[in-house]
Amino acid sequence: MQYGQYTVEHLNPSLYQALDNRVVGSARLQLLSPEVGSINYVSLFEEFQNQGIGTQLMEKLIKIAQVNKYKTLTLRSRFNYLNFYKRLEFREEGEPFDYLGIPHILMHYQLRV
Repeated sequence: MQYGQYTVEHLNPSLYQALDNRVVGSARLQLLSPEVGSINYVSLFEEFQNQGIGTQLMEKLIKIAQVNKYKTLTLRSRFNYLNFYKRLEFREEGEPFDYLGIPHILMHYQLRV
């Protein structure tokens, strides 16, 4: 099935960012409902952080969500990454909670139509 330039296999895509043939980061977009996606497993080796690579990964996932006509994206953020997601226009929602023994907060992003 085709959705814009993405096929049905892209509905739960995992993206990998490589430099010099080495994977340095990854992120995943999971379809929760026809209009809502969840971003999970955003990860980047520490030596590649603060170079725009994580932003590129997130922007690619947001673009996939836009092409597939999602209305909202959600994610669980650790507190030390809140500002990263806020710069991408994600907003905090609800109260902090523990996920795998680590404090997190739910965040959401409203896609532009």
